[in-house]
Amino acid sequence: MAAKNLAEAGVRPRLVVGDGAQGAAGGPYDRVHVTCAVRSVPYAWVERCRPGGVIVTPVRTGVGEGHVLRLVVMPDGTAHGRFREYADYMVMRSQLGAG
Repeated sequence: MAAKNLAEAGVRPRLVVGDGAQGAAGGPYDRVHVTCAVRSVPYAWVERCRPGGVIVTPVRTGVGEGHVLRLVVMPDGTAHGRFREYADYMVMRSQLGAG
């Protein structure tokens, strides 16, 4: 349904459906947009982005409310960013028992 709706909007991103904790094969990617909350950002997402790539994900640590995290991938393999506005999403299945 997501692919159909996006195509009708005139965009055709590569959609990956499933547990994305290991990241999508391929890359390097310019953007990773996550639609489930994480307690920690899987490093596979950073590895799959090119330097300057952006990762946007909801984060819910279990303390208080969730927020959107926007990270920029650096040439040295790190990612830096800030928490943004409030967001509350279901936690990634593979991280449900974490923390």
